Amino acid sequence: LDYEAAISVAKELVHLRQTQQTALLLISHEPHLAKLVMDKDKTSDNQTVEIKARSNDEKDVPAAAKSTQKPSMFGTSFRDRFLERLMDYTLYSLPLIALAFSATGLAIAMLSADLLQRLDINDQVLDLVDKEVRPLIKMLTGEEANTLQMMGIRFKVNSMLNTTVPPAKATLFAVGLTKLFVLEVGPLLTALLLCGRIGGSYAGKVGTMQATSQNKLLRTLGVNPQYWTLWPSLMAALIASPLLTVLGTAIAL
Repeated sequence: LDYEAAISVAKELVHLRQTQQTALLLISHEPHLAKLVMDKDKTSDNQTVEIKARSNDEKDVPAAAKSTQKPSMFGTSFRDRFLERLMDYTLYSLPLIALAFSATGLAIAMLSADLLQRLDINDQVLDLVDKEVRPLIKMLTGEEANTLQMMGIRFKVNSMLNTTVPPAKATLFAVGLTKLFVLEVGPLLTALLLCGRIGGSYAGKVGTMQATSQNKLLRTLGVNPQYWTLWPSLMAALIASPLLTVLGTAIAL
């Protein structure tokens, strides 16, 4: 408040104490205004406690005070709020991401492996050999291919298929799962999980601030509530999302 408005509020508080005999717990960082409210000539039962900032010299602080002081991990700067949100969105979401990606990776891997195992192309290839190779032998030799020749050709082709198909299936399995998680499932699953995780955390934070009038206090202090809550959370989410996507995809693979 400006000085004139502050003086007016202080006088109204004094008037309230005189007329209504109201007890007040006044917390102020401006002693000259507090003295107006706690004027001994106009009011009674005044008790004033002055709290001073701790000295930088640790020797001035009693040992008992040192043992009980527990400073907050984060301050009030934009950087502190950003780091707090980043830790919340990244570290606290990591177990959820790990479990979800592990379950999804196992499910998709088992389904893909079962489909590839059921896929048998030997019979189709052998039927194609019978259909295409027999006329080719007749065209080259002028004679019909006998049963022994066809059995030898089928045996050779079947042996080649048994040698080349399993590695090809393994390669297809690895490449398919990698592309599936890197390009589609990984970002989609992370987005779905973080929508609930970050959305719930941010909504709870803003709802608590609104219910306790912290947003009004920020506006009174000349601070935009969006700058105080939205931008640190948005920047933290932009950094946490790709990090969690990479970690989750690695776990799944």
